[in-house]
Amino acid sequence: MDISRTMLIANIEHLAQILDSRPASTRVNAVMMMTSPKINGSNLWQLLQVLSIDADYKAGSERGRYLVVTERGAVELPASSLMASETIYTSA
Repeated sequence: MDISRTMLIANIEHLAQILDSRPASTRVNAVMMMTSPKINGSNLWQLLQVLSIDADYKAGSERGRYLVVTERGAVELPASSLMASETIYTSA
């Protein structure tokens, strides 16, 4: 059964919580990210396309991380429940 949902996530920490708690069968179809001038390198807030989200897990490490790559750079988020590395999302 496919369930489609659009979500507006208020902060980057909430995104990490959602990624940590997602069922294995979850598919991400599109992601946009509102970025501050500090992140996007301009004088304005901008809506950027997310190019990929990867889960990075290293055996023996206490925590993994999510790497969110946008058109203008990358943001790392701490992950609390990773058991393996995987690509969660890649733009078409």
